[in-house]
Amino acid sequence: MLDALKTFFYHRDHRASEEDATRLPPSHHHEDHEDRVADGNGTPVAQPRGKPLTWPEIKKAYQRGPSFTRFLPWVEYLPDSGCFLLEDGVSVGIAAEVTPIPTEGRSQDTLAGLRDQIEATLQDALPEYDSYPWVVQLYCRDEVDPAAEMARVVQHADPALLDTAFTQAWLRSMEQHLQAIAKPGGLFQDDVVTRTDWRGQTRRVRLVLYRWLGPNPKGVPEEATNQVYDRLAAGLEGTGLQLKKMNGAAFHRWMLTWFNPRPATDPDTPHAFYDRVAYPGDDAVAGLPDYDFAEDLLYRSPRADVDSGLWYFDGLPHRAIPVEAMRRAPDVGHLTGEMPPGRWAGVQRAYGRAAGGHRDGPHDGRHAPGRVGGPHQHPTRQGARRQRARHRGAGGLPNRTRHAEPESQALSVLPG
Repeated sequence: MLDALKTFFYHRDHRASEEDATRLPPSHHHEDHEDRVADGNGTPVAQPRGKPLTWPEIKKAYQRGPSFTRFLPWVEYLPDSGCFLLEDGVSVGIAAEVTPIPTEGRSQDTLAGLRDQIEATLQDALPEYDSYPWVVQLYCRDEVDPAAEMARVVQHADPALLDTAFTQAWLRSMEQHLQAIAKPGGLFQDDVVTRTDWRGQTRRVRLVLYRWLGPNPKGVPEEATNQVYDRLAAGLEGTGLQLKKMNGAAFHRWMLTWFNPRPATDPDTPHAFYDRVAYPGDDAVAGLPDYDFAEDLLYRSPRADVDSGLWYFDGLPHRAIPVEAMRRAPDVGHLTGEMPPGRWAGVQRAYGRAAGGHRDGPHDGRHAPGRVGGPHQHPTRQGARRQRARHRGAGGLPNRTRHAEPESQALSVLPG
């Protein structure tokens, strides 16, 4: 028995010494397999099949795709000037809500005259530049937010009678009615007359004014933008249109409902979700070291369907409809207004087809997103804040050169 054990250990030790003699040193072995997956001792790990994985391949598998918020140009709201700082740290823009002109009962000649006045105002109020022009974007949307309507109802009540039992009971009844007609799907489906959901909605129009600044800009961007906005607002007021600047909270709420049309936590009452994640306020944002306006707008990752040309926010499809050319000028209300039979607004009809049956979602407004800047124009948000801080402290514009690009790439307007 003892002789057998000696023979066993002799052969085992002899084989181990032969393997050690033929094995490469760890340094040489690492040079031959520097990119291959290895264990703690540097020995390559055997792969079941195929080519061995390399460390770059593993790192690439854990990398995330580009963030959607990098394509959103808004960095922060500047309460002192009422402007929104854009991603280059210098350019700013203004967002305003437009009170539309009542068109019910107006003749076509009257509406055509108002259209001509608005067109003349836009041409006169905006300075013209061959490069880096001023841009005005208009967004039209049908919203079903009962909170805004209820606030207007409360304002009509006599303050002396607001706390009476009768007034409070009537307001509760009205609030229940507004919530019922504002829920997804409305009260019922009208299969006879309109063939749509019977519900309440409010037509809201927004205007966005901005200008990307080129290399070595002159003057103060906030002052120049406010001057152009004041001229534009005064000219449109003569036509009956009223403009009201949107602050950070109003703009945040607008974008929040756009990118989160059906929150997973509150699919039936999305407004409750919007109230919970509302804009924290200018003072609270000023105290945050790294607040990003754009990153505070999305709570679920969007999904792109390249084959069908759709973006999915909260599972609801969105489509951009580019317009390359027109054979004739559109009529008054051609895109969003009520048209005679046989010439109904084409965008509303196209939206129903593009949405793939989701037209009656919580927020099925027909609006036009505008994407400012190209994908190569995305400096870091912190860099934009640092430049803005230096600009405020020095009293002048930072010396920044923006990437030059053709005007066709500077703005991609998605008509709605």
